[in-house]
Amino acid sequence: DLTDALDRSLVAFAWSPDSRFLYFTLSKDGAINLWRARIPRTPPRARRIEIQQVTQAIQEINDFSAMADGRAVFIASTPGDPSALYELDAQRRIRPLYRPNSRFLAEHSIGRVASVRYRSEGRTIQGWVITPPDFDPRQRYPLVVQMHGGPHVMWGAATRSMWHEFQAMAAAGYVVFYCNPRGSDGYGRDFWHANRGDWGDGPMRDVLRGVDIVVGRGYIDVERMCLTGGSYAGYLTAWIIGRDHRFAAACAQRGVYNLVSMRNTTDVPFFNDREMGGITPWDDAQTLWARSPIALVPNMRTPLLIEHSELDYRVPIEQAEQLFQAMRLQRKVVELVRWPREGHELSRSGEPKHRVERIQRIIRWFNTHARREQ
Repeated sequence: DLTDALDRSLVAFAWSPDSRFLYFTLSKDGAINLWRARIPRTPPRARRIEIQQVTQAIQEINDFSAMADGRAVFIASTPGDPSALYELDAQRRIRPLYRPNSRFLAEHSIGRVASVRYRSEGRTIQGWVITPPDFDPRQRYPLVVQMHGGPHVMWGAATRSMWHEFQAMAAAGYVVFYCNPRGSDGYGRDFWHANRGDWGDGPMRDVLRGVDIVVGRGYIDVERMCLTGGSYAGYLTAWIIGRDHRFAAACAQRGVYNLVSMRNTTDVPFFNDREMGGITPWDDAQTLWARSPIALVPNMRTPLLIEHSELDYRVPIEQAEQLFQAMRLQRKVVELVRWPREGHELSRSGEPKHRVERIQRIIRWFNTHARREQ
């Protein structure tokens, strides 16, 4: 069992043409690299699997193919390039074969990505800070705190699905901070399970601890801090603004806000049961309600943009409608954007014009409520 031996999650796998090696990509410490396991040609009981890390870089390998002569080709994103094709030769040297974004990158400046590690309640949390292309540490900048969904997902310095969004916000003059709080993939089984039954307060403390550290560097304007995330992180966005009032603006995307109704409208009802420690609405509706961000609406003060797709079956739009209505009735500052023809994957595989407009809308909302000129 490779996942048991490595205590990490496999992303994809494929046999070498001669069946001597099982190649696979692995989520580990904010990067996805290529590994291989050698399966000896001996009787099953005598087999000793040898595991080797083939690449070791700050990258996210999205696809790969192993060849009979020991070479491999793979597509990867890096902090400086959202996607390129590479060759790994038999001596494990890497060279680029095709860089489709080279012209764009030559014509545009991008923000610098730097890693940060810190302690939060006995755990080491890994995060990243992206600064604007013209960053001057003597100035003060607005901050966008980005959070990932899942909740068992891992982001890193080269996350392809967020590369354009992060860089668009940095280009708009924001420092971007994100991290992998407890419950994230890539740091072992115990870390993965650390948010079971605690989607809110524990991960919130991990994120806010990182915010405090970034603010402590002296270049963040604490009056212009913004918060956003999608899916589970839509939940966490709403949860945080119901518990903490430091953010000038927030955007909750395709989020879970009412765990009681979510159980009976989502296409993965048993996922909810597992994540909440086995509790269903028939077992303890009050506990599920207490763990729902919608219960915190009376305490919310941060202007909130809610975005949701009308064809989302993973997290149905009724979740957004409930939170929007509750906030309106409580006379909060809130806006709801409904995306037609889109599902849960809007930000990653939606219609191109919607994907662009979505990022623009979020930045406009932050510019408006964090008092920046549009």
